[in-house]
Amino acid sequence: MMKLVGLPTVLKNLNKEIKKMEGTTLKGLIRAAIVVRRDMEVTSPKVPVDTRNLDSSFFIVASDGNMASAAPVFKGKHAGARTAEHSQVVSSSLGRAVSAKRPTVVLGFSASYAWFVHENIGATFQRPGAGAKFFEAGLKRNTPKMLKIIAQEAKIK
Repeated sequence: MMKLVGLPTVLKNLNKEIKKMEGTTLKGLIRAAIVVRRDMEVTSPKVPVDTRNLDSSFFIVASDGNMASAAPVFKGKHAGARTAEHSQVVSSSLGRAVSAKRPTVVLGFSASYAWFVHENIGATFQRPGAGAKFFEAGLKRNTPKMLKIIAQEAKIK
């Protein structure tokens, strides 16, 4: 069994900084989440790809009930199961976001094997620049940029 290491600490620290901001807006949180998503596609370690099912399983849901991510297109003989799995994970995440007492965004990967790929240090991936800890690294390296975006949106216009 693999244990998720590092990511909980990164998220805890990021959430602590966000909570310090008065007037945090959903727009800022969504824009910050999109920064992470785009960065994982261009900066190493990138999201590993084979059939692109892991990459397609990425989602962003917001406490206003909206989704800021595209509908996934899964491939292969398990495409139907991946679609059902995605719907279940997104629905559960949406429920958590909507029930939050303040603007909230939930982002992640719905593929059941995402944690295994994320934590598989030493694995060789097909995609150049892909590697373990892709999500954690994307959050860490973009924390200052995300906090700046959230703070800009939180200001009274």
